Amino acid sequence: MAFGTSLVPLGDAAGFSLLVTDGGINSSDSAFQNGDIGLAAAGLTYAQSGGGETNLQQPTDALINTGSTVGDHPSVVTIIQSSSTNAFLAQAVTDATNESNALAALTPTKHLGTLLLLKPSLYHRGRTW
Repeated sequence: MAFGTSLVPLGDAAGFSLLVTDGGINSSDSAFQNGDIGLAAAGLTYAQSGGGETNLQQPTDALINTGSTVGDHPSVVTIIQSSSTNAFLAQAVTDATNESNALAALTPTKHLGTLLLLKPSLYHRGRTW
């Protein structure tokens, strides 16, 4: 399987390194590589720490709901906010949720012993869907 190829069809959620549905984000500048950042709901805050001496992040886009706030961020991040961005983010969350539910409904085909396995789900702030 080639790098970047997904076994799970994520629709509009594909390509995000992070898709946030609540709580906002304030993260390290090098935390996101090779993927967009999305704040999908209104009322969130996007801020990213780091500066010229520590900025290891590759150029990326941050798709931010128009009802959310944008704080400090590295110059390599392009902020995109519009009503069409809101619609795209809403569809991405729907696609990710639908695929998560489909995967969670599958019957396991192999027992892996004592490994800690997380079921496919959207995880955020201690809750899962």
